[in-house]
Amino acid sequence: MRKLPATFVCFCAGAWAAGMAPALEWVKTLGGSGASMVIGAAVDAGGNLYIAGHTTSIDFPSAVHVSAAASPGSDVFAVKLDADGNVVYATRFGGSGDDTASAMAVGQDGSVYVAGATMSADLPVTPVAYLKTKPGPPGAAASFLLKLNPDGSLGWSTYFTDFRSSVESIAVDAAGNVYAGGTSAGSLPTTPGAYQPQFQQSEICTGFIGCIPGPTSAFVSEFNAQGSGLVYSTYVPMDGSKNLVQAAQALLVDSQGRAWFGGQGNVVEMSADGSALLTSAAQPGIAISALAMDSDGNVYATGTAQLSYNTGSPKSIFPATPGAFQSAPQPPAPVLPLQMPPGGLGDAFVIKWDAGLSKILAATLLGGELGDAGESIHIDPAGYVLVSGQTDSRAFPTRAPFQTSFSARSGFVAGLSADLTQLLFSTYLGDERPFDARAAVPDGKGNVLLAGATLGAGSLFIGGDPGQAFVTGGLVAANKIALPPAPPVRLDSVLHFASRMAAPLAPGEPVMAAGSGFRPDAQLLVDGAPLAGVTGTSGSLVAEMPEDAKTSGSYVIQVASGGQLSNPVFVPAAATSPGIYSTDGTGYGQGYILNSDGTLNSPEHPAAPGSAITIFAAGVGQYTRDHGYAVTALAPSVFVDGFYANGIAAVSGPVAGFPGNVYQLGVYVPDPATLADKNPNLLNFKFPPQVGVRLVMGPVNSSNPDNSAMISQGGLVLNVK
Repeated sequence: MRKLPATFVCFCAGAWAAGMAPALEWVKTLGGSGASMVIGAAVDAGGNLYIAGHTTSIDFPSAVHVSAAASPGSDVFAVKLDADGNVVYATRFGGSGDDTASAMAVGQDGSVYVAGATMSADLPVTPVAYLKTKPGPPGAAASFLLKLNPDGSLGWSTYFTDFRSSVESIAVDAAGNVYAGGTSAGSLPTTPGAYQPQFQQSEICTGFIGCIPGPTSAFVSEFNAQGSGLVYSTYVPMDGSKNLVQAAQALLVDSQGRAWFGGQGNVVEMSADGSALLTSAAQPGIAISALAMDSDGNVYATGTAQLSYNTGSPKSIFPATPGAFQSAPQPPAPVLPLQMPPGGLGDAFVIKWDAGLSKILAATLLGGELGDAGESIHIDPAGYVLVSGQTDSRAFPTRAPFQTSFSARSGFVAGLSADLTQLLFSTYLGDERPFDARAAVPDGKGNVLLAGATLGAGSLFIGGDPGQAFVTGGLVAANKIALPPAPPVRLDSVLHFASRMAAPLAPGEPVMAAGSGFRPDAQLLVDGAPLAGVTGTSGSLVAEMPEDAKTSGSYVIQVASGGQLSNPVFVPAAATSPGIYSTDGTGYGQGYILNSDGTLNSPEHPAAPGSAITIFAAGVGQYTRDHGYAVTALAPSVFVDGFYANGIAAVSGPVAGFPGNVYQLGVYVPDPATLADKNPNLLNFKFPPQVGVRLVMGPVNSSNPDNSAMISQGGLVLNVK
């Protein structure tokens, strides 16, 4: 596949102030023979970028300062890049066992602080360490903290807790005191006068299943600047309203030395001495991964919002505020059996509380049809909100992007107005390798610095989510993006016209370019060449890809209008990119499907099991004609409610109201009851009134057709008798 110009995380977004188009300044990639994961990044006042994580590469970049010898397992790493992307230092830290990072922070002087977990009993702890010996039994993990001096040398390092507690977040105040937050099942070192010095979440015992561990407790601990002792350390098992507080997954410290942390549905403010819980807010259904605070003391959070649904229609429990950029899961497709509901059960989100955590000032979702997660959040000096993370969605909202999605999992970075009503810019990140945009940070000079890593595949997803669970790291990448003024012609999305998804471009596929500033003379350019037959409005253009278009690599898509060129958008090319038409043109809901009698399928005109239907689709790739029938290069397979539908024949030609040639595929509606001799569970089987229809081109995933590589969008309805 043709690589994107900036390796794999290059991006140009839309507008920090709704009037800019970012330009890539530099890209830096770091790797080795093993796998690396990024857990965080930060920027200092000089525009230097700091990245931390862990790696199994013994040849992870040549280090200027090495604080421990490379081990065969995983070690912690830290890298400092200057404002031009040059490596100032790269260092690793570890012992003879596996050592992993979980959180990082950067002090005002450029010192780097990292927390994590270790299996090593021989970490290079410093002489004044709080705890010099690994706590807990042999073979069990323990937590640690370390400080790197501004030149990358080791300032101090210490063990902290045994396996029953884990550090998940870290922050540093102006005096260099370090704050650690996390989750504990007991044995946390606590201090006199702490808010809660005793672990209270005891095990739960019943006469039926015996005893099981009780809920964990969040904790916050403050170390002195030398790493030699605790200023305070306390459990935080409940908030001010007696809601369980089980983890401190995100942590910040304000100018008064008060720690704020967030986790599973809670945000909590602690007093500067750790003796009191000052304020708290509870919001069910959210998992907070990052916090930020603006100049007025308002608190922002991002993470993943869990979504719940009523049968037949999506309904989110997320507390979106009036005027929010996205108030509900998108697109609002019907909830169908055996298909993931809109949002994939989780969208990224941003919530803004007032300084007292007494009121939600603004809240919005940010996501598409599958799972999305926010992982970092920062507030620009002008008050704009910068969020990054990962997405499996092809309908993730974009504005003046640099690229569409190239993988089953992509990174994203987005800018929102302070009141969370406007999307200022948003783009996918990554190439054909899965990618996680772990952190995006404004440098205070109008630029965005970004760090992340490619991902390796784990087990298959459960349900309708395509692709795989990406659990291991790959290559570390960072870049810097400047934000010059946007052109008057802005390209916001390149979509499959039938599915309305950011899908690859295939031969003959109808494509829609959406944006603004398109005049009557607007042309849609593909690799600099205009497409023929363009129709559209001031906000969208529609055209058809050539029948002989390439089937690999990538395209550069732009709109030319009034002598101006839009921002370029990189889109993958593919042999096929199937999408099924809907009756209302949204790409979801009632499918444009004809019954055997020629009527349009609908609740009033359902199809009977065993009867013939005709599906109207596009993006099936190259085909030949044989006695009037369309024979595709890759075999089509239709699934109705997860059951394979036997094919009849296909034709292709113009259809009123649709662009280009429309692929019309005839199949029989499956009748699962006829398969009862092979599967007794299907005896007397009846379809629900509405079921999902999917079209797969080429290889079908035998364990789950929805995980097939080239599959049409979900949310398309067939009505069945």
